[in-house]
Order: sequence, then structure tokens, then C-alpha cells
Amino acid sequence: MKKWIIMGVCILSFGCSALFAQGLDFGDVAATETIQTESSLYPVRMEANIVIGLSILVLLGFCLWVVFQKDDNEKSLNRKFKLADLPVSAKSAMSLVWVSYGLVHVFAVATVYLKTNVAYESAKEYFFYMPVHKLTALSHAHFFGHATMYIITASLFLFTVLPERFKRLIVILAPLGAILDNAAWWGMKLASPHYELLSYGTGAMISIGFAAMATITCVQIWHPKYSKKEIE
Repeated sequence: MKKWIIMGVCILSFGCSALFAQGLDFGDVAATETIQTESSLYPVRMEANIVIGLSILVLLGFCLWVVFQKDDNEKSLNRKFKLADLPVSAKSAMSLVWVSYGLVHVFAVATVYLKTNVAYESAKEYFFYMPVHKLTALSHAHFFGHATMYIITASLFLFTVLPERFKRLIVILAPLGAILDNAAWWGMKLASPHYELLSYGTGAMISIGFAAMATITCVQIWHPKYSKKEIE
């Protein structure tokens, strides 16, 4: 008797389980609906890689051409004007501007860290889920801000007493890094998460370029002995 009762309970249990299981989703759907390949995540991957790659090559080629160009007019800048000749009011104003620009870079680094390590797990995840219209607006704001900030900084750095080719290299470094940094953002959005590595490199270019221009110019403005004779 007990044996039949146990068998009845087992059959009833299996029957109830089958009824309940009909309303559950165990993921038994087509593989194309659950597995997303890299090609499906980045539908314009090839086109984006081509555009970004060609843009980088053109920019690097232009920068190399600029660095090795001959220009006899550059040395005349230092003969006509010395940074140490600026009035104290101008020196103070420019020093405060560089402090402000330096804080811009500090808070930019902090913002990048918070967005890519706290709000999101990485930069590639942050840009992958960013809407295209928002990334477009972000690129617009950064291009305008970087162009304004670096042309102001470079306009005085050009009057420093340094080898001309070295000045060309430093002047190019920050704005080139800013342009390539934007390219890395779009690469992470449209092509591949590996563009995050390019973003790290461009961030270093921006920081080194700005820091070099601001520091060297500030030193030569406030210390006339560093701008008395031209360094060859």
C-alpha cells in the first residue's frame, strides 16, 4: 500500500512540475537571438576602421611634414620679442590662465576615471552604450575647447627660446592627441573596443604637450635669464 502511495505522489509531483515548466523561459531560443557576434555589435566596423585609419595616417604625415619643414622666419620671432619683456600684469594674467587650464586637465582625468571605472566598467562600455547624438555633441565641445585652449597656449610658447623643431613638435603634440582621442571614441563606438588603447596614448600626448608648453613658457616669462639668448 505504501509503495502505491509513494508512486502516486511521484507521478503527481512530475505532473505539477511539467505544468509549471510550461510558463518558464529556460533560454531555448535560436542561437542567433542569444549570441551576438562582434560583427553584429559593430555593423559598420570595416568602414569605421578604414576612415579612422586613413585619418590617422594623414594627420601623422602632415605633422611629420611640419616638423621637418624649413622656415627662416621662425628665428626672427625671438629677435623681435622676448617673453620676459611682457608687463607684470600680462605675466600674471597668463599664469592664472595656465593654472585654470591645468585644472581643466585635472578634472578631465577625474571625470574620465569616474565614468569609465565607477559608473561603467571600462571606456569601451561607456562609449558603446552612448547614443550617437550624445557622442557627436561631446566631440563638438571637445574640438572647440581643445582648439581654443591650445592655440592660446601655443601662441606664447612659440616665443620661447628653444630649438625650432622641438617647438614644432611640442606645439603639435597636444592638438594632435586631442584629435586622435576623438577618433578613439568613435572607434570604440563603431569599430572595436581595442581603440581604448589608442585613447590611453592620446591622453598622454595631450597631457605631455600642454604641460610642456605651459611650464616652459611660464619659466621663461618669470625668469628673464632663460630667454636672453637663443638655444641652438
